[in-house]
Amino acid sequence: MYNLFLKDLRLQKFMILFYIGIICLYQINLTNLLFTVSVIGCMYMFNAHFNDEKDNNHKFINSLPYSRKTIILSKYAGTLIFTFFATVFTLAFQLSMDAIIPHFGIKIGTLKEIGASFVIIMVLTSFYLPFFYRFTNKYLLAGFSIVFLVFLFTWKKIINFMDLNKYLLKINTHFSTTELSVFIFIITLVLFISSYFLTVRIYERTDF
Repeated sequence: MYNLFLKDLRLQKFMILFYIGIICLYQINLTNLLFTVSVIGCMYMFNAHFNDEKDNNHKFINSLPYSRKTIILSKYAGTLIFTFFATVFTLAFQLSMDAIIPHFGIKIGTLKEIGASFVIIMVLTSFYLPFFYRFTNKYLLAGFSIVFLVFLFTWKKIINFMDLNKYLLKINTHFSTTELSVFIFIITLVLFISSYFLTVRIYERTDF
């Protein structure tokens, strides 16, 4: 699995520079860690899957001495590992900016934001991978990518339109922060693990 993760990193070596640029740009524009890390982690996951589907690379991957379970596990685990590194880099950039330009106004990410970003990525991964391994289509992938790019530039307007903050405040009045965090973590973990086994089942039934 380690070698498969390194393979995904090598295939995205130029994209990693793009990810770094996005992180720096977002932080200069005072975007919080939650949104920054969520975007970067999801982009990595999308591209890791897309690179396997591009030019029938999945046929080459399946010729390697790895089980299909290991191939799928590398996508799920790899996404979390990359998200961890993205989080570390974002925090390092925030701390550096705060030390160099203390009056810039940059806000250091909190543990709550870090946890929430991992939850978002795990949930999106849980739905994305089984769906696109089952219904692989280059037009579908392209359409999803366009929708994601539109969201990158309009997310603030979408959140304000849906008035999500009002619903979050209502939830907080019924549950304590600890209770809510534990509940969300358990649900997300169950969803993530269930998604992995579902994707393995789909992938093992795929005829290459």
